[in-house]
Amino acid sequence: MKWKFLIGLLILALMTTGCAEKSQESGDNGISQDSASGMQGTKEISNSEAGVTIDSVVFSRTGALITLKEEANISQVRISSANSSTDTVDIGKTDDQVIAAFDWDPETQYKFELITGSGVSSALEAYAPEKPALKEEYTVELEDVTPGSIEKTSENIKGVTKFSPDSKYFAIGTHGGSLKLIELATGEKVWEKQLVKGIADARITDIEFSEDGKRLIVGEESPDAFIYCFDLNGTEIWKFGAGTELGSDLDHMPSMKKIKLDSKGNIYVASSRGCGYIGEKYKYLGRVYSFDPKGNMRWKFPESELMDIGVTWIDTTPDGRYSVFGTTSFTKAENWKDGAVHVLNGNTGIEDWNYSLPPLEPFFDYSAIWYSTQITPEGKN
Repeated sequence: MKWKFLIGLLILALMTTGCAEKSQESGDNGISQDSASGMQGTKEISNSEAGVTIDSVVFSRTGALITLKEEANISQVRISSANSSTDTVDIGKTDDQVIAAFDWDPETQYKFELITGSGVSSALEAYAPEKPALKEEYTVELEDVTPGSIEKTSENIKGVTKFSPDSKYFAIGTHGGSLKLIELATGEKVWEKQLVKGIADARITDIEFSEDGKRLIVGEESPDAFIYCFDLNGTEIWKFGAGTELGSDLDHMPSMKKIKLDSKGNIYVASSRGCGYIGEKYKYLGRVYSFDPKGNMRWKFPESELMDIGVTWIDTTPDGRYSVFGTTSFTKAENWKDGAVHVLNGNTGIEDWNYSLPPLEPFFDYSAIWYSTQITPEGKN
C-alpha cells in the first residue's frame, strides 16, 4: 500500500495564537481578546473610498502577515501603538497578503494602516499575542513511497529539508531521490530534479546552502554516492562520487551522510558504507572529504586508506580551522577505534588529536557516535 506524503509547511517563521480577525458584527466598535481560542476581536477604521478590506492579522516572529479580502495595490503599511512611534514598511505590489516586518511586543494593541497606490487607506487594530502564531500556508506534494517495517527503524522512510540563509527558498530531498527547490513565500516549485532513478532505497541524505544562499550542496545514498553542487537555477556546477572508493552493491550502498560548509564556502562531508555482515562482524567503511567551492578536492582523511568503521556526522568551525567527526560501529573494528572523536586541521586534513569514548561494559563492548559531534557556534568548543 502506498502512502502519500505531504509536507504541511508552517510558514512565516512558524507563527502562534496571534491571529487577529476582523469582527463580522457591523455594530462592533471595541477590541476584545479570547485567550481560549487564541483569536482576537478587532476594530476596523477605514476610508470609505479605500475598497481595501483587511481580513486578518497574524503575528510572526519577524512581524505580521496581513491578509486582505481581495487583491489590492498596496503602497505602504503603517504600524503604530500607544507605546511606540509609527513604523512605515514600503510594499509596492498588488496582492491579497502583505508581510510587514517589525519588532512587536506581546499583549500590545497595534494599529495596521494600509495605504494604496492611489493614497486611500484602510486600518485594523489588533492585540499581539504572547507568542508568534502557527499558520499552515500551503502543502507540497511528494512522490508515493512504500513504508518501511515498523519493527526496524533503519528501514523507515527518510527525507531532508533545508532553508536558505535569506529564507527565500527551501529545498526538499526525498527518499526516492528527488530534489525540489521551493519558493518559501508562495510555495511555488522553482525546479525539480530526479537525482537517483530506478534504484530502491536510494535517497537524498543531506542538503546545505552556501552562506550567500547562491549554491546548493546535496548528498545522496546510491551506488555512486554523489555529492552535487547546484546554483539556484538548478544548473549542476560540479559533482563527486565516493562510490568508486567505498565500493557498492544494491543491498549495501555508500552514502554522503553529512555535509557542512565553512564561511569561505569550503565543503566538508562524511561518507560511509555499511557493508553487511562478514562472518560474525558487521563491517563498515568510511572516509571524510573536503572540497573548495569549485569542487576541487582539498584533502581526504585518511589519505591513503579507508577507515574500517562508519562515519555519519561531521562539523567544522565557521572559519574552517578545525573539522571534527566521530566513528560508529556495531562491533569492534580491526584498525580504527569505535566511538572515537577525531579533530582535524580543517585546512590540511591532518589529525590534531582524537579521543575514544569507552563502551558501557559489561552491557556493550563497543561504543558508537551517530548524530554528533557538534562544534559550538563561536567555534571554541
